[in-house]
Amino acid sequence: MRKSFFYILFIVAAVSVMLVFASHVRAGSPLKDSIADLEKGIKAQDQGLIAKSIKAFEDLAKKNEKDHMTHYWVAKSHYAMADYLDLKSPEGKDTSGEGEKNVNTAMEHLKHCLGAKEDFLDGYILKYLALSKKFSYVGFPRLMMYVGEINETLEKSEKLAPENPWVLVIKGMNIASGFPQPDPKEPIAQFEKAIKVDPKMDEAYYQIAVVQLKAKNIEDAKKNLQKALEINPSNHWAKKKLTGLEEKKEEKKA
Repeated sequence: MRKSFFYILFIVAAVSVMLVFASHVRAGSPLKDSIADLEKGIKAQDQGLIAKSIKAFEDLAKKNEKDHMTHYWVAKSHYAMADYLDLKSPEGKDTSGEGEKNVNTAMEHLKHCLGAKEDFLDGYILKYLALSKKFSYVGFPRLMMYVGEINETLEKSEKLAPENPWVLVIKGMNIASGFPQPDPKEPIAQFEKAIKVDPKMDEAYYQIAVVQLKAKNIEDAKKNLQKALEINPSNHWAKKKLTGLEEKKEEKKA
C-alpha cells in the first residue's frame, strides 16, 4: 500500500513536470516564429515583415513583462525598423522622425531587458548600436547628452567579454567616432582583432571600409566592402556603400 502511494505520487509529479514543459514549448513557439519573421524581414528588407515581428514581440512582452529576452527582441525589431528606414534614405539617415522614434522605443525596452538581466552581453551590444544610431539622428550638440551612456555601455560590454568579436567591433566604432578624428590605424586595429577572433565577421570588414572612406582611401575601402559582401551577401550597408561608390565612378566617366 505504501509503495502504491509513492508510485502514484511519482506519476503525478512526472505528469506535472511534463505539463509545465509542454506549456513552455507552446509559449516559446510564437517567439521562435517571430524571430524567424524578423530575420527574414531584415534579410529581404521587407518592412511589412519587420512591422509584423514588432507587433508580435510587443504582445509577448506584455504577457512576459519580466522576461529579458522578450524585451530584447522588441528592441531588436525596432532597431531593425530604424535601420530599414535609414537604408531607404538617400542620405543613409532617416529624416522623417520615425527612425528616431523606433530607436527610442528600442532603448526603453533595453532598459527593461538589462534591468532584468544585468550581465546580458547581447543587450549591451544592441544598446551601443542603438545609441550610435541616436547620435546620427540628434547631431551635435544634443549627442553630448548620450556620450556618458554610450561609454558606460561599451565598458560593461568589455567587462563581460573583452575578446568577443562584436565587443571588439563596437570598441573600434567608439574609437573611430572620437574627437578629434583619430588616426585610421587605431580603430582599424580593433576591427582586425575582431576578424582574427572571427574571420567571418562581415561587420568588421564593413567598419574598416567606413574608416577608409573617411580617410579617402577609396580603393581599399572597396575591397573591404566586397569582402563583407562575400561573407554576408545580406550586409545591406556594405551593398549601399559599394553601389554609391560605383555610381560616383560612372558619373565621373560621364
